[in-house]
Parts: sequence; C-alpha cells; structure tokens
Amino acid sequence: MIYEDYIVMASNSQANTTKHREPKSEKIEKEPQNTSSDTSSGTDSDTSSDTGSDTGSDTSSDTDSGTNSTQLQYDPSTHMTVKEKFYKVVQLDADGISRRIIVFREKNESIESLAEVFSETEIAEIELNKVEIIFSKYQLHRDDTIQTLKTKIVLELGKGSFCYNEIYLYSKIKSSLLLDHFYKEITRSDEVPFTKAMLGQLLFNFNIEYNGEPQSTYSYADLVQLLKTSIDIENCDIPIPIGMKFSTFRNLLFSANPFDVLPADEFFVENTSQNILLSFMNNTILNYGVLVDDCFYVCFIEEVLHYAATNSIDVDYMVQLYYPELKEENIHSAEDFKQKREMFISRDRKY
Repeated sequence: MIYEDYIVMASNSQANTTKHREPKSEKIEKEPQNTSSDTSSGTDSDTSSDTGSDTGSDTSSDTDSGTNSTQLQYDPSTHMTVKEKFYKVVQLDADGISRRIIVFREKNESIESLAEVFSETEIAEIELNKVEIIFSKYQLHRDDTIQTLKTKIVLELGKGSFCYNEIYLYSKIKSSLLLDHFYKEITRSDEVPFTKAMLGQLLFNFNIEYNGEPQSTYSYADLVQLLKTSIDIENCDIPIPIGMKFSTFRNLLFSANPFDVLPADEFFVENTSQNILLSFMNNTILNYGVLVDDCFYVCFIEEVLHYAATNSIDVDYMVQLYYPELKEENIHSAEDFKQKREMFISRDRKY
C-alpha cells in the first residue's frame, strides 16, 4: 500500500510526494523505567496540567569525563546497574527523511564507533541517506526538562539561527493502544461513524498496510481485526508528541509525526476544550519512560509547512496543531514566520 492509496482512503485529494517511513530498528540498549513518583508531572498517560518548574536548565558542557563508553552507573530507582545512556535527536527534512542526527551523552565520554550508539539498521540508513552525525559537546540527562532539551538543540545547531518555538518534537514509546477507549471517545459510543478517511489516517500513523475492500464505516471489531494482524495492540511502538499531551485521551488519529498528516476533507484532530493539547515543557525526559531507540525527532516549522503546502494540507491548521505558541503570535504561514523570526530569536536570547 503506497502513500497515494492512503490518501484515497482519507480524501479525494492527490499528493505529489513519496512518503518516507522511518525503518523499525532494533533496540540498542534498554533502560528500566523509573518507578519513583514525580509530583510535578506523570508519564505520558498523565492528563493534568504542567505545573512543574524547569530544573534542568544548565546547558553548559560537563567537565566530568569518562574513559569508557560502556561505563556502568548505579540507578537507585531500580536497584540495577545500567549503561550510560545516549540520546539521539533526529532532524527531519521537508520530506520527513532523516538528514542530521545529534548524539547527546550523559557524560563526556569517548565513542570508538557508531555501533556503540546505533543499531545495524540505523547505520545502514545513515549510510544510504548520507545523514550527518553530530556528537554534541552538551550533555543530556534523564532529569532535563523538554525546554532544556530544546535549548540544547538550539545551542548545538547554532544559537541565533533558530528560536525555541519553531521546534516540534516527537518520539515513540512501547505501550498499549487502548483501542477500546479511543474508539468510544472518537465515535462518542457509536453515535459518530468511524469513517474510511479516519481509518486511512490511523493506518498511516502506524505504517500499516490495508489490502481489504474499503468500507464506508468501520466498527470496533473491524479495527481490532485490522490492527492485530499487523501489530501487537497491547505493546506496540506508539508515536507521541514530546512536550505536549492530550487532556482527556490519546487520540490515535493525531499524527505525532507531522509528516504523516494526510490530505483530507475534514480535520480529524481539533484542539478543542473536549480534548485539548496541553503544553508540558516542564516534563522531564524521565517522565516519558523508555523511548524506542532512545530517539527524539525534531521537526522545524518551515519544513513542516513546506510539506503541508506541497500536499494540499491546510497550513494554518498545521501551525495551530504543532506550533501553538507561534499561532498565538499570529503566525499563519511560512511567510509570516520568516518575517518575525529574527524578533523571536532576539527574544530568546534574553532567557
């Protein structure tokens, strides 16, 4: 099933780009999830507003250095000895393809080879797409906040070249789809039909092929049957926004990867009071548990809006969904952003 087939399911619109899918690479190293309580914010399922404070704002590089990239460290929360962690920030271009990867370490330790950080699948993709690899001088820690993560990305790519609010982040976690709850909320307990267009977006979000005959509507049983043949609905890779969270339930029609949004005749995700996307920039990396491949994906507004315009997707809708802070600054298009970008960068320098 190719990109255009998903679009046919979502709408009558046509797109003129070939969709890139991130390869499913094997886990490099697994870190046990921290089970200690966090009074400021919970895990991804937490729906409370973010009231915590930024405790990881230090962006200077650590002078503490290790001599071995496999140095072990005791984790008191799990009573286990775990490896020092690497975090990878993957910058996507306007086609949703990896173009640059920033590797952040928890300690300033040496790296002998790419195999210490990347899986064989990831290395193959790096070589195929000629992905630039940057080993950051800044360190990233589990208790760093998402705002701190954004700050370190800006510092690494060049302070004065980017502003914080043009960055949107997402990642992937292993979790249950909670499909029953999602279906009840979306259909309002079967009062609203689950349409062919909704199914097309749902399948595209999870990179699932559909080879059956299209139907006008789908029941909960249909969804279970379709999904369970391709993924483990109780434990699958779920793309999630980083620094944002739905207030009521996880809407699986929301494309955490903005380059997965399909042209459609209707908006499947409305940022309304019934299930608003809240800002959680003071969440820490630790709050998200174990991230698939220890990866964050970074999407800059200009690339996202270029993708939207190229694929006949409402640009203003994309700004509202993925860059709400810029929407509040009356940014409705790429041109609006370009005109005010220097002002945003200058304002960021004060903080």
